[in-house]
Amino acid sequence: GKYRVEMDADALDHLVDTCGGDARTLLNALELAVETSTEHFPPRDLSEPIRIDRRAAEDSIQKKVVLYDKEGDYHFDTISAFIKSIRGSDPDAALYWLARMVRGGEDPKYIFRRLLVSASEDVGLGDPQALPQVQSAAAAYDRVGLPEGQYFLAQATLYLALAPKSNSTLGYFDALAVQEDTGG
Repeated sequence: GKYRVEMDADALDHLVDTCGGDARTLLNALELAVETSTEHFPPRDLSEPIRIDRRAAEDSIQKKVVLYDKEGDYHFDTISAFIKSIRGSDPDAALYWLARMVRGGEDPKYIFRRLLVSASEDVGLGDPQALPQVQSAAAAYDRVGLPEGQYFLAQATLYLALAPKSNSTLGYFDALAVQEDTGG
């Protein structure tokens, strides 16, 4: 609301038509169009209008998943949904959230870090091979990189999503809390 945004009518029509009634997609695309329609963002002079033309609107729709903000709430909501999909043994949802993160430019090493934690925290002794499987996938990624490394991300994600779950390792944190409470 603090920026003067001027949008061509055909740009607005394009956004509305393409988003198919999904308000979140529309707002995300509009935000991206605003951020990419100036030489510097945020603009140095708030009185200068930010003009969004048809091309900016088209580009923002094509890049809608790139709105993934690696520092903000959307980042944490997305990684949370990813881990919850794994915990819930929902491989399709886990792959969906993985794809959102990868397309959004998330560092695959961060994703592997979260997968390694999930292998112990969520799968744990339900499948003791989960941790070595994810470690192997992470090592393969380090050796190959992108774009082929996406296979290893997907494989590790699917392995965890399909594995039996056991959070028995969380018992350690209960024991740790008892130690802290008793001063021991």
